Amino acid sequence: ELRVAAGETAKTGQPARKRPGEQAGRSGKMENRSPGGTEGMSPEILARIEKRMLQNPDIRREFEKRAKEDPDFRNNPKKKMAFFREMRQKFGRQGPPH
Repeated sequence: ELRVAAGETAKTGQPARKRPGEQAGRSGKMENRSPGGTEGMSPEILARIEKRMLQNPDIRREFEKRAKEDPDFRNNPKKKMAFFREMRQKFGRQGPPH
């Protein structure tokens, strides 16, 4: 049985090489963490972020407004992540007071 530590390749047991923009995730697999994208982010994580952010009525209003302006918005993970980042900058980490 070949045991491999997180971040090592199965064949050599040597540390895996990272490409620019990659980090080892919790699973030890290489994930792309590019600044404006959602590569490496699971749909479940995006759904949790969306659920939490939309509990705020001000952010929910902005979200609905954006969805009316852009029909592709609701089904585009990159656009939604950009929106949530924008809201975090606008309202802070916790969002505006309820």
